[in-house]
Amino acid sequence: MNIDDINGLPCPEDIAERVSAEHALVVAELRGALARCENGGIDKATVNAVLIAELLPRLVDAYGPLGVAGVLGQLAAHVAQSHPGATLTRQ
Repeated sequence: MNIDDINGLPCPEDIAERVSAEHALVVAELRGALARCENGGIDKATVNAVLIAELLPRLVDAYGPLGVAGVLGQLAAHVAQSHPGATLTRQ
């Protein structure tokens, strides 16, 4: 699955069957906001930067800096190993 392909993800109704209604609502709201940004011509890199800037302080507040660093390190390792462009670098 392409991480940029929000249309390839399950619809909120399908998610609601597996998780809480609140989770499904948040997923629907975020996907709607992402679609509005894309339809409004906002560059994906800008949207991603804003998402990270808004999310990181919340994660650090909830899990502490070491907890967040550990999870992000694991995520980075997983992406580096499993992404089809793993041998390419982008700067």
